[in-house]
Amino acid sequence: MNVLKIILFLSVIVSAQAESYLDLSLFKNGDNPILNISFYSDNGDIQYKLVQNSYIAKIDFQIIVNDLNHNTIDTLIWKYSSQIDTTKLNSQNVVIAENKLNLKSNNTYLIICNAIYENKYLVSQSVNLNTIVDSSVSMSDILLVYDVAENNNNSKSEFVRNNYVVTPNASNSIYGTEPRLQTYQEIYNLGKYINNNILIKYSILDGTHKEVISQSKKTKVSYANFLDILDLNLFEISTGTYYLSISILDSNEKNIFTKSKLFFLLNPATKPSIQGLFRESRAFEESVFSSMTDGELDLEFSKFKLILSEYEIDQFNKLIDYKAKRRAIYKYWYIRDSDTITTLNEKREEFLNRVKTAERLFGNGIENSGWKSERGKIMLKYGIATVRNINQREGDRVECEEWFYDDLGGGLFFYFVQRFALNNFVLVHSNASGEPRDPNWLQNYNPNIQSDGTSKFRNNNQR
Repeated sequence: MNVLKIILFLSVIVSAQAESYLDLSLFKNGDNPILNISFYSDNGDIQYKLVQNSYIAKIDFQIIVNDLNHNTIDTLIWKYSSQIDTTKLNSQNVVIAENKLNLKSNNTYLIICNAIYENKYLVSQSVNLNTIVDSSVSMSDILLVYDVAENNNNSKSEFVRNNYVVTPNASNSIYGTEPRLQTYQEIYNLGKYINNNILIKYSILDGTHKEVISQSKKTKVSYANFLDILDLNLFEISTGTYYLSISILDSNEKNIFTKSKLFFLLNPATKPSIQGLFRESRAFEESVFSSMTDGELDLEFSKFKLILSEYEIDQFNKLIDYKAKRRAIYKYWYIRDSDTITTLNEKREEFLNRVKTAERLFGNGIENSGWKSERGKIMLKYGIATVRNINQREGDRVECEEWFYDDLGGGLFFYFVQRFALNNFVLVHSNASGEPRDPNWLQNYNPNIQSDGTSKFRNNNQR
């Protein structure tokens, strides 16, 4: 594996809190896959020390290349000494590093990247890669950037890509009252479309994957592989977590390929006095999430994931560094806040009340046993039922509960049956999407409830 030199870019940026970020993106050079590694940090994490009249900070980048069975193929250590001018020592110096790692084609990898300063892990990131070569249309990963400029003056900058100077934004965050989303991506294998027009559609989706804005451009294909640059003004969009979706469509507007990228936007209501701040607001720093212990954060997520989308859960599970996990939990709750002007997140307060109610009603004296029960999890997901009928054990018929929500999905039913032990209730049937359905649950579990012949006792698919 060929490893190119790491380069650091220093500029003066004032920041509220030290943060470090890593972003791992897959590109190609012909059929050769290349992993692009972008790094961001400020000197709150990295301290420069006087060494022979120069201020120097030494950073190690550890890259562990595994197969998907977690067997280590290779481990690379890149050592770098960053040097700054003494006049900049008391400033907040942003460090932007970029590295490229050549990989073998037709392989699958699990790659873990760690940034280390003085034996302290600043940030860690991992990615699963499939480098199978085929002839279908594809796209590199989407690279968020701080700036893209034509390399007209033949700049010696190490951030040059295809005659452009591309400064990577590893934080995947955008800040400002006039925020602009800038990205760089490459499109491959369009040979069959040469001399034909294609449509490139850019869509911004909110946390629920609802389209907020979109923009399209028509382009004539001259080469099988070409680069694409996006510069999109986001000034009308409020703070939150979003997805950039890029789709390639043929001349008949039939979708050929789609790729997406998660990013965070901070769009303050008033123009900030601090410029160039590429991070979240002070609201995160002052929130309960920033001071949570690792254990408290794990417990928060174990409850919260019950109402997250599969995509959000997948993105969170890919995070290794707990600083990144804290930011992610904050972002997920923020986009669900019904009133972002107030300091109280009403949706989270409502959710915590559900947790307390589940503990009170369904707990068995052991901490966290109430919300972990099946009745508790349904309460966390759907809220307090409009109607809750409790049918006590009678004769040979077991105890059961019937829950009804009249304000969800046109009316949702949930049936729980006590099994094997006191307070051990199992969800056996529901008409809610994604929940257990058993049209024969009355016969199978013998509950103390009588069917009135209505659809609420039947599987929706058998109506």
